[in-house]
Amino acid sequence: MNSTKLVIQQNNELREELNEENKAYYEEMLVYMRVRSWLKDEEKVEEVLMQVLQDMVSAQEESIPAEKYFGKNPQTYANQILSNLERNWVDHLQLVFSIVGFTLVLSILNNIITMATGLNLVTVLSRSFLIYVAVFAVFKWIEMDSFTNTSSKWKDFLFMVIILSVFVLGMIVETMLPYQLFINIPITVSWGILILCLIGAIWKFFVLSKEERKAWVFPLLFLVGASCIGLINYL
Repeated sequence: MNSTKLVIQQNNELREELNEENKAYYEEMLVYMRVRSWLKDEEKVEEVLMQVLQDMVSAQEESIPAEKYFGKNPQTYANQILSNLERNWVDHLQLVFSIVGFTLVLSILNNIITMATGLNLVTVLSRSFLIYVAVFAVFKWIEMDSFTNTSSKWKDFLFMVIILSVFVLGMIVETMLPYQLFINIPITVSWGILILCLIGAIWKFFVLSKEERKAWVFPLLFLVGASCIGLINYL
């Protein structure tokens, strides 16, 4: 377990010592800071969150509510902390490459199922860009929705409609692009790439903690299920 995961685990354990009011206050700040700091150094952000939690626990032991200790506007306090942290472009590039890799694997999986050999790199890049925009939009939405103390199903529904509309519009535009770049990938090569991805995904799943595995269950089942469909078609 790396140092960042260890800090997160310690945070989860120490957070249970907070009373209901302080815990709600802290968790709202925690979600906001993690989302707001997606281009910051994750390890430093978690260390700051841990320090805030320790201060809150100490204040609670002295019967000082979190709102009185940190102020009635935790968003301002969180922004002040985050403004002192530098951006981490390495993690950002890792996110970009992960999205491109994910889109590439989906395209290869689609080729296996449809028995196609052509791969349009322009389509891969354009869809990667759409996914990146969607990820950015989700983070901004969560950030804007923090500290509001209100929840609207219509507002959430509207957000989903906007995201889907962007995807549909983007896929329409990509068919109209004047430049396309096709490469030929034999089915056997596609299968080789997919098998390597399956081995990597399964290995990653089992090295994660039980809590982290929950987020990987659906993607892994989807990948295995789609691979089975491709295998049936191939045979």
